[in-house]
Amino acid sequence: ILVNKYQIKEKLLIIGGQKSEKTTREIKSKIDQHGLKDSVVMLDYVDNDKIGAYYKNAKIFWNNSVFESFGITLLEAMSVGVPVISSWKEAIPEICGDNILYYKIYDNHETIANKIYDYLNNEDLRLIYTNKGIKYTSNKEWTWDYAGYVYSKLFEDVMKK
Repeated sequence: ILVNKYQIKEKLLIIGGQKSEKTTREIKSKIDQHGLKDSVVMLDYVDNDKIGAYYKNAKIFWNNSVFESFGITLLEAMSVGVPVISSWKEAIPEICGDNILYYKIYDNHETIANKIYDYLNNEDLRLIYTNKGIKYTSNKEWTWDYAGYVYSKLFEDVMKK
């Protein structure tokens, strides 16, 4: 829809190994079926020292998750200034709050595509969510130092009992 209806120039980059070869084949088949080879790039695992470059060069980060246990990739994207749009599912609203845009995972494809298109083409809206994301993820609660502190306090309390 985004390519055929709106003729967007941005490419969709899918990073990360799929859960199965069958899933990968299905995704590639859909890409071929809809003539999207020039619009979609699939990469397997990307090392942590290289993933930041992909985030920093993204116009938006789109997370279309049916199940999400924590949402670390959303926080990573927000921390480098990439505005995020995601399905409203599982832990995502709890983790990201009102610092990203949402849609319902069971919305029809046209509705989701329209929301993504609007986000891609509204620089003011992206700037609002870029700033919200950076501010939110710079909070001390999202640092490894703070996590270490919390765990050390927990261990101290457990050892006292």
